[in-house]
Parts: sequence; structure tokens; C-alpha cells
Amino acid sequence: MKIAIVSHSYLEPENRKNVAALADFTTVRAIVPSQGPVLVFLKYRFQDDQNSPDIFKPLRAFWFSYSGYILCSLDLGFRQFKPDIINVEYNPWSLMFFQSLIYRALFCRHAKIVCTLKKNTFTTRSNFRGWVKEKLARWTLRRTDFVIAGSDLVRHMLAEKFTYPTDRMAVAHHLGVDTKLFSPAEPKPDSDEIIVGFTGRLTEEKGVLDLIEAVKLCRQRGQLPVKLRLLGQGDLSERLAEMAKAEYWLEVLPPVPNALVAGFLTKLDIFVMPSHVVYDHEEHDAHALMEAMSCGVVSIGCRSGIIPELLGDGTGILIKPNDSEALTEAIAGLCRDAETRQKLGALSRSKAEVEFSLKAVAQQRSEIFRKIIDE
Repeated sequence: MKIAIVSHSYLEPENRKNVAALADFTTVRAIVPSQGPVLVFLKYRFQDDQNSPDIFKPLRAFWFSYSGYILCSLDLGFRQFKPDIINVEYNPWSLMFFQSLIYRALFCRHAKIVCTLKKNTFTTRSNFRGWVKEKLARWTLRRTDFVIAGSDLVRHMLAEKFTYPTDRMAVAHHLGVDTKLFSPAEPKPDSDEIIVGFTGRLTEEKGVLDLIEAVKLCRQRGQLPVKLRLLGQGDLSERLAEMAKAEYWLEVLPPVPNALVAGFLTKLDIFVMPSHVVYDHEEHDAHALMEAMSCGVVSIGCRSGIIPELLGDGTGILIKPNDSEALTEAIAGLCRDAETRQKLGALSRSKAEVEFSLKAVAQQRSEIFRKIIDE
């Protein structure tokens, strides 16, 4: 079984571990741009991995947007590799889907086209562009042999909006977590100080301003010794930097490569993902939340996108989106209850090891690929 994966996600060195883990179960080739953005705010240049030189095929790319590009290649490596499955880790109406579809027709007609979808909403405006978008989505989905949905919400959206057959879909995480790197830290020395944190895009839809307000209210109302650390970059970066100058309890840190995020998370007492539900967007994969859980950090999340699927079984605290009061109460409650923080942190760690370690995700994906080929 030979799998060709088309994605720019593996420009990030930490993400590359997912392909190496999948290679333990099947023959895999990851076709990636030689350079470009990955986490919206970070740009990478592909560096050869001496331990797996045959797994990755970097190619020059023409970029049009964050995830919109085409690769400078006349065959994407399909001519020589002859994959059984082409796993395009984008929406089927993306540029890379069309390039992969054309090259499959030219060099490996037998290969199945599988799309990995994380986007869990699909909205169109009542105009010509909206009509074209929906027609294009339906046309490309009919040419997609199978979909790996990043969450149950994606699966439901495809089934209800596009009547895509449920027997041609499976739910699996896009990326696993290195549970050895993202692991609980040594017990911290006794301290009354509670560190709350968030990492990701610093934008309003991520609920960052709600989180700042909630921590501020915890300090004012409950006289709680809580501090807030934010790691990332976004539209709010300059505004937050100015706020941090006036509030000693607020710290804003610049983005770092994913491997260094582990050091940030292990110093937290509480991780918060306060994502909003806005037009055409809910939280897609919540990978930072998965990493925090792997570090054994108790987490609070809003009911947005995939977050309830990660925390809804009692491994964390779920609240309504856009609700600073509910967030304040959740943070204050955990600040006062060290036993609950420890208990939920341990449950989160156990879930991470079982459900989204590198090995667990790679094994699940390989089983999905095998099922597709056997059908």
C-alpha cells in the first residue's frame, strides 16, 4: 500500500513526525512545498531529514494565499511513485486538489483520491460567487473517493449539506501529538500563583479579549493571584503588547516553532481555548488544546467546532462561547480547586496517550487507507 500525501503542513518539523509515524505502517511519500507559511504567522523552508530522505518530496511552489498554491512539477512524483492513494490534505475545491486530480489522470489512474477536511462550516452568500462556490464544491466532492473528516462536525456538515455518503467518510485527527515531547512537567514548587495560558492566533474570534477580561475579573473580584500568558501573533498583537505594558499580570510572547510550545504549556496551571462561533468559522482541529492535554494541563474550552469532542467526556471544562462571565467562573473555580486541576489534568494526559499520540493517529489513518483500498 503506497500513500502519497499532498500538504504544506509538514514544512513544520514537529508535524513531520506524523509522516514518519505513518511510515511504520505503510509506504508513504509526503509531497510538500519547499518553503512557505504553516501556522499562518510562521514561514518555513524545508530542510532534509537525514533519517527519512525517501519520505518527503519538497517542490517549489507558487503561492496565492495561506493555503492556496500550486507546485512546480510536471508529475508531483506520481509517475515514479505510483501511489495507491493520493491523500490531499485540503478541501476538494482547492488548487492542490485540481493539480492532484489532473496528475492522477495522467500517471496513476488506479489511485484513489482522499481528502482530509478540517473546515467544519460551509456558507455561501446569495450572489453569483456564492452560487459558483457551491456548484464547484459539489462537483469536486463527486470526484473525491473518500473523505477523512477532522471532526464529527465536519462529517455531519458533509452529510447534511452535500449528502456525501457516510460510508465514504471516516473521522480521524489530522495531526497527532508527540506525547514524549508534550508530557507533564515535574511537580512545581509550592506557590499561590496560578498561570493561565493560551497559544494560537491572537485575534478576536479566538476569544483572546474574553480571556483577558476573565482573568482581570478573577483578580478584581476574587482577589486571586492569577496571571495570563499569551503565545502567538495576530491582528491583536500590537494592542495586546500595549495592554501588557500596563498590566504586570499579562505577558505576550511571540510565536515559536511548534517543538518549543511544549516548554510554554508545561509551565501553565490552566490552558484556555475560548474560541468564538462566527460566520463561516468554528474551531477546526484545536491542536494546541490537544498538546495542552498531552502535557497534563487542565483545560477550559468553548463549545466551538471540535472542542466539545475533545473535552465533552469530562476531561475538561466546557462553557458557552463569547461569555466572559462563564469564563471568569470557570477559571476562578479551577484556581480555588487544586485537586480538580490535578484530576482533570491526569485524565487529559491519559486521553492524549490513547487517542491522539503519533502512533495512535498513524495507526488509525493506516487502517482507513487499508479499508479504502480493500473496498
